[in-house]
Amino acid sequence: MIGRMVIFVMSLALICNLGVLAQTPKAPTPAPPSAKPAEPVAAMQAAGFKMGFIDLERALLQVEEGKKEFGELEKFVRDKETDAKVKQEEVENMRKQMSAQDKNLKEEAKAQLQRNIDAKMTELERFTQDTQRDIDSRRGAAVNKIGSKMQPIINSLAKDQGYAAVFVYAPNSPLYAYIDLEKYDVTNAVIERYNRSSPVAAGAPGDSSPAKTVKK
Repeated sequence: MIGRMVIFVMSLALICNLGVLAQTPKAPTPAPPSAKPAEPVAAMQAAGFKMGFIDLERALLQVEEGKKEFGELEKFVRDKETDAKVKQEEVENMRKQMSAQDKNLKEEAKAQLQRNIDAKMTELERFTQDTQRDIDSRRGAAVNKIGSKMQPIINSLAKDQGYAAVFVYAPNSPLYAYIDLEKYDVTNAVIERYNRSSPVAAGAPGDSSPAKTVKK
């Protein structure tokens, strides 16, 4: 239950709605009719359609503000996991007590102990549900906060460097096989621009290391 929350928090690519971010600084030049088919990206680049790609999950997690926001969220999750573990141990101890005293307890006492266990289980269940909602809300707020600042930066970068479009990609996507990252990846450039426009004060709370993300 609680253990799955960390995975939920870090799966940002599944909840980001920035989609395809496009700018059209100039009309693309049509490819000559005799041009032979090429790989999708190379063909469009050859036709004058300059494009870039961004690993949005990495960008969100590795900008300094992202490290702060998601570092704080990870700490919140760890604290809640500790609280949940304590509650779970309380339930287990009550079950052990009931098992150990089973032969000596009267039916009324057994029934009361079982009601106490059921109440603790309900409490744990509600705690887990409330915590997950809180995590979802905090995560969504962090993504929206950073994403709303990042989108105009991507747009500005596209305009400045003459990109007709900047596409979101994920390393596990089938499209990834067609990307020459050295030529087309703008993730680092976006991170640098974001950090310049939204610096984080020194000593700000939160984990200084990037949250878990996919290694390239």
